Amino acid sequence: MAYQIKKTNRITEDVEFLGENGEVELTVKLDIDVERIAGDFRKAQIAVINAEKAAKEKQTDEMLETYGKAIVEFIRLIFGDENTQKLIKYFDNRYIDMLFQTMPFIYAVSYTHLRAHETCADL
Repeated sequence: MAYQIKKTNRITEDVEFLGENGEVELTVKLDIDVERIAGDFRKAQIAVINAEKAAKEKQTDEMLETYGKAIVEFIRLIFGDENTQKLIKYFDNRYIDMLFQTMPFIYAVSYTHLRAHETCADL
């Protein structure tokens, strides 16, 4: 059987989050409309980077809260509202852990599609 590629502007994936015992604790079903979020993806990514820099420079409660909000909005863009709430609960409100643990998936799957879409849009 030949490798098949389907032309689509959607990313559909199941992402499993494991507990410390290695058992699946949460399965998140994604259905990402790449075209819908492509323009906002880079903006959200830059907002996280800028908020992180600001939080490192001034470690005030306000800066840390801004950083947390930027992380949640970035995750929400990829995972959607309902799934983001599930992830916040899964990670016990540890937003930085949530970001670092989901980034490999975001970059391996979503980022590749989104960057390709941005490149095509720029042509």
